[in-house]
Amino acid sequence: MLLTAWNAKRASGTFWSSLIEFLLDRGATSFISIGDYSEQLHDEIDELVYRYNDLHGTKISPSIMTTFHTNDTGEDGVYFFIHCTDFKSNGKNCMLAILDDGSVEDQKVAKLLKII
Repeated sequence: MLLTAWNAKRASGTFWSSLIEFLLDRGATSFISIGDYSEQLHDEIDELVYRYNDLHGTKISPSIMTTFHTNDTGEDGVYFFIHCTDFKSNGKNCMLAILDDGSVEDQKVAKLLKII
């Protein structure tokens, strides 16, 4: 999963909480955040995963990878997303990027994803 946080609102756990829980319910294991506020988003995702563990009585947090790419270029973040996402061997794998079409930065990320 690729999430962008170019502003503080998109770094908020409350902004993403429903989606993160939905994806965890379906077996998501990798959350990559890029943008100026990606470290904050990364920390929020970690907190959401811990909360998910508590609410559901699970211990999935060690199997969830979260990374942030605050100082990387959009190209580097997309490269990491494409080439470093670890897929499980259960055959039910996919990659998902959530972008804001009103964001100039996300429009650049979208173009990079189309190239690759």
